[in-house]
Amino acid sequence: MKMEEEVWEPHFTTPEERTYWYAARQQVIEFLLWQLAHSPWQSELVLRGSLPLKLWLGERGREPGDIDSLVPSAQEDVGWAIFETLSRRLEKQSSLGQVTIIREKAICATLWEYTDLPGQRLIFPWRTTDGWFGTVQMDIALNDPMPSAPIPLRYTMGDGTVLDFLSASPEQALAWKLLWLHTDTIAQGKDLYDAVLLAEAFPLDRALLAATLQTDSNRLPFHRETILAWQVDWVGFVDAYPNLTADVYVHGAVGQWLKRLAQALRPTFDQAEGERL
Repeated sequence: MKMEEEVWEPHFTTPEERTYWYAARQQVIEFLLWQLAHSPWQSELVLRGSLPLKLWLGERGREPGDIDSLVPSAQEDVGWAIFETLSRRLEKQSSLGQVTIIREKAICATLWEYTDLPGQRLIFPWRTTDGWFGTVQMDIALNDPMPSAPIPLRYTMGDGTVLDFLSASPEQALAWKLLWLHTDTIAQGKDLYDAVLLAEAFPLDRALLAATLQTDSNRLPFHRETILAWQVDWVGFVDAYPNLTADVYVHGAVGQWLKRLAQALRPTFDQAEGERL
């Protein structure tokens, strides 16, 4: 099930302010990633969401604003244990130069408060020396079905430090995006955007898509024509992401992106007779 939500951002009056704030947030994300990579859970967590997508899609990928992960081994208290470890480490280091993580205001809540998944959401507020504020959330889901095996993911920090993780594969990420687009009453524009870029770059095996769709027993049948009928909140997506390529912002863009997705998935549906899944 989906966890990632729109990440809060302040109001920016200039492009320079946005760039500065994004860079500050990225410092916090990379600090937390480094801590995870040097923790007992490095081999337990499977990353997913916008962070690995950015690595795979390059400049066209959305800027990650959070850390989204799951733990296939389903340890009920793993999120709380990670939070306690990070809190202890933040007692020793919470300042990252011009950015400080506000340790005393960090919280750990159950994912039940935000979604229908078991797990925990860790929220780390931060501030800059000149008064900008933000948060980075870290979602740790349990018992979320992942029909394919994780793959190695190598993340290079801004200073060149290399971190090794496990990640859901690009194909699994695409299958999840299609499941959410198909089952949400009003689908999120970012899921359509991500799905198109993934589908155009990574061929999706029909069996993996079928296995992922089957994790939702309440879904309707899925076929290529279904894609064109999806209701997508494209306006909200455009407002939240003003720095993407021009083809996102043209009039009628959502229809064009739905057609691109249907076309990119043609080989997936052509792998076997019949187009319904």
